[in-house]
Amino acid sequence: MRLTFRTTLIAIVGIAAFAFLLLTATGVVLTKRAALQLATIQTRYIPKVELEPQLNAQFDRIVRGFQDAVAIRDVEGLSTTNELKQRFLGELEAAGAAVDAADAEALRFAIEDYQTTAGDVSRRLIAGETGEALVDALTTMQSKQARVQSCINKAAALDRSELTHAFAAAAYAQSMARLYQGLISISCLAAVLTVSLLLSRSVLRSMAELTQGFERFGHGDFRQPILVKTRDELGEVAARANAMAANLERSDRERERAETALRLSNKELEAFSYSVAHDLRAPLRGINGLSKVLMEDYGDRLNDEARDYLDRIAAGAQRMGTLIDALLSLARVTRTELHRETVDVSRLAEAVVHQLRQNQPDRVVEFVNEPGVEAHADPALLRAVLENLLGNAWKFTGKRERAQIAFGWELMGSVQVYYVRDNGAGFDMAYAEKLFAPFQRLHTTVEFVGTGVGLATVQRIVDRHGGRIWADGVVGEGATFRFTLPSSAEDRIS
Repeated sequence: MRLTFRTTLIAIVGIAAFAFLLLTATGVVLTKRAALQLATIQTRYIPKVELEPQLNAQFDRIVRGFQDAVAIRDVEGLSTTNELKQRFLGELEAAGAAVDAADAEALRFAIEDYQTTAGDVSRRLIAGETGEALVDALTTMQSKQARVQSCINKAAALDRSELTHAFAAAAYAQSMARLYQGLISISCLAAVLTVSLLLSRSVLRSMAELTQGFERFGHGDFRQPILVKTRDELGEVAARANAMAANLERSDRERERAETALRLSNKELEAFSYSVAHDLRAPLRGINGLSKVLMEDYGDRLNDEARDYLDRIAAGAQRMGTLIDALLSLARVTRTELHRETVDVSRLAEAVVHQLRQNQPDRVVEFVNEPGVEAHADPALLRAVLENLLGNAWKFTGKRERAQIAFGWELMGSVQVYYVRDNGAGFDMAYAEKLFAPFQRLHTTVEFVGTGVGLATVQRIVDRHGGRIWADGVVGEGATFRFTLPSSAEDRIS
């Protein structure tokens, strides 16, 4: 059987636990014995300390009760002595096990006998009786009174030597309990030290190797494996970590090759894009130039229909150039490296709208800009987002007499959501999925000019920031575009 770290630890802890339970059980027994001694003192001796003066005081009240009743010749006053007797018996009952049962019973009989005799003598004295019979009755009452006093002394007698012995026994039991509690603590400490001494050398050495190995792996150095030779769980962890490091090193090499190939592919694609754009622009410029030449040199020879065809050819060439520029801009957004920083989005939105006003100074547009809105994003790409969203809002409110555009933010749950809202043409929500696809338009170029690439650009920028964008709209009532820009340091950057 292989002695693993786990089995070794379980065996040592099991032995320590057995010793702990044994000592704990012994300590519990001794503690209970000490508690029993204290309980005996509490129930048997302590009540006797004050019992005798209490019983004597109550008995004196009973005697004075009879004397007072005789002095004022009040037969009915004799009934108060019954209440005093009940208090006396109550004090005796409260002493409980502290008074021997036979002594308690003798005292009860003596007080009852005295009560009966004293009551009879008192009634005879109140009635004015005299003679030898009364003297004999008084003598009998006094003897019974003395008997009560003797029973009180016997019942409440406290043996000081027994009390001293009981306290000594309790103190001894307490000291033994403390001793065994100390032994328990020392045994537990010894068990912990034993575990530490047995495991510390191999475990600490293995942990040091693991720590150094994980640090190397954390810095991307997978060439040197972790050297843990023990056959316990730490050895298994080291073996699995080494296997993982080998896989990571292989994956890292493959990733570097893939990244190199991707960079080359991106460069080739970028070069191809610009080459295609240049090659496409050349014939477009030719078409546009020749259209102008025909219009200038032969315009007076052409009829209205031919001139309209030339105008449409020139307009188509210009639109084709605009589409090429839009495609190149969309491609650049995908390849541009992100540089995040804190951006005052409100100020950026104000600058975009200011530019729109300068381009169309005759338009009257109410722009509501919430101040102090910030985001952690790439400033240039975020400006492109606002230029497209606010530009669309500006464009699609062009037929409104009182155009309204708003920018701000709101909380949806715990997420900060930015929005651009307008009261323009709006759109049918049934076609909302087409909004962010390139060249997908919900309005004709006759109604509103555009390339159909702006919202696709916005979506790619927001996606690269790890956010999302969506829109709500109603035909003829306007639209609201909402987007998020997560600010965590672990945002996804594509």
